[in-house]
Amino acid sequence: MFKPKKLLLLSLSLSLSFLLLSLPAFLFAEESITITTYYPSPYGVYNELQLFPHNPAVTACDDAHKGTLFYKSTDDQVYVCKGTTLGWKPVSAGAPSGFCVFSDTQTSCPTGWTRRTQFDGRTIRGFATPGGTGGADTHNHGSFTDGDSVGTSPASVGATDAASSWPPYMNVIICCKD
Repeated sequence: MFKPKKLLLLSLSLSLSFLLLSLPAFLFAEESITITTYYPSPYGVYNELQLFPHNPAVTACDDAHKGTLFYKSTDDQVYVCKGTTLGWKPVSAGAPSGFCVFSDTQTSCPTGWTRRTQFDGRTIRGFATPGGTGGADTHNHGSFTDGDSVGTSPASVGATDAASSWPPYMNVIICCKD
């Protein structure tokens, strides 16, 4: 049998040998951590999307960031990056101020648009200089003569009743971007 001193010495030498043999494995081992997350998914369909307010945008707007969105709380607008040349543009910038649209189904204009009542009862005519008006709701013809009389003076027939000048039409409202 082993004596306690010899047992202690044997135990120490085995522990030291194990430590010395396994130490290079710990010294030269590469450490890597991989974290994979699937929520929220970078692609997919969302019921809601919340943008946090920033003033100004956190990301520079260049060609590598086209399509990036940010919410600017100072003017309550969402902006989209249109690339290096165009920069950040408000998402609602699609219709410039003063741009007008027609609706034959709506009875009022959406928020940010104003109904233009000065167009009520008028037809629209394209022209190089906008804003002019003209025309009339009715017209009539003056006196005319019956030219079918033979050998006598033509018979005077008289004036016609006033008649509408309107061609077939559809009623619409006109809304212009504020």
